[in-house]
Amino acid sequence: MLQGLGFPADFYYQTVNLELNTEWTKTGDVFLPTTRELSSILDDAELKVLVVNGNDDYIVNTPGQKIAYDRLPWSGRSEFRNKPWARWSFLSEGLTEQSHQRKGGEVKEHGNLRFVTVDGAGHASPGDQPDAIWDIVNHWIEH
Repeated sequence: MLQGLGFPADFYYQTVNLELNTEWTKTGDVFLPTTRELSSILDDAELKVLVVNGNDDYIVNTPGQKIAYDRLPWSGRSEFRNKPWARWSFLSEGLTEQSHQRKGGEVKEHGNLRFVTVDGAGHASPGDQPDAIWDIVNHWIEH
């Protein structure tokens, strides 16, 4: 997969650098909120923000994240908060060669903020639901 992204064959990659994570946690910065920065990005930058949350993630739980993003202070807050959550589905290859539509979760968006929940996924959604994450990222890039 890394070669497909243009990385050389000898590129070392690990999903989590535990040594770096431990050192970052020791600084206390891991516990600082990034609300101000995210609000600034949504209001002042021309960047799209994609939030993906696995519905089986008990550390960064979906109900808590929905509340947090509904309360995020930015100019589009009231419009985002008032948007209904919509169901979404994705094409899954599955164990057979035939593809089929699968329920993916819920999605809500306004302006540059898109929040997507993923059924059957936990804290590491890409590993839990690779077809769903592929669909989410492709849709986000194309639109």
